[in-house]
Amino acid sequence: MALLRRRIGVVFQDFRLLEHLSAYDNVAIPLRVRGMKENEIEKRVRELLRWVALESSMNKICSALSGGEKQRVAIARAVINRPDILLADEPTGNVDDDIAQKLMKLFVELNRLGTTVVIATHSQELINRYNYPRIHLEDKSLKIFPALRRMVYEQ
Repeated sequence: MALLRRRIGVVFQDFRLLEHLSAYDNVAIPLRVRGMKENEIEKRVRELLRWVALESSMNKICSALSGGEKQRVAIARAVINRPDILLADEPTGNVDDDIAQKLMKLFVELNRLGTTVVIATHSQELINRYNYPRIHLEDKSLKIFPALRRMVYEQ
């Protein structure tokens, strides 16, 4: 079961960070669990924190970070292992539009590299910028968009 969990990245809406650790250490946890060497961990964590615009805050304790910064730490931690599947609950809900776009580019790139990305969001404006299959929940019923319907039913 542990090996399966390592192949899935999760971004929780409430972050689920270890508040007493730094942003750097929170992102490094999955790599340390895998037994990766510290020099490789440092290279990967610094690169990813730079990508999510947190390089200058990497040594801050998470309890001292803003909600948007915590969200970016949580995203970096979820994708550091290059998961097969990424489940993200409101990953851009606590960040400004510029950072939201940058994070969406990260998700698009992960998808291009083979990660299945599932995002739950209330931001119709954000999601409309991307032409990916989607499911819409309305009045407790699912509305499957045509592109997804073709994918599901034509296989």
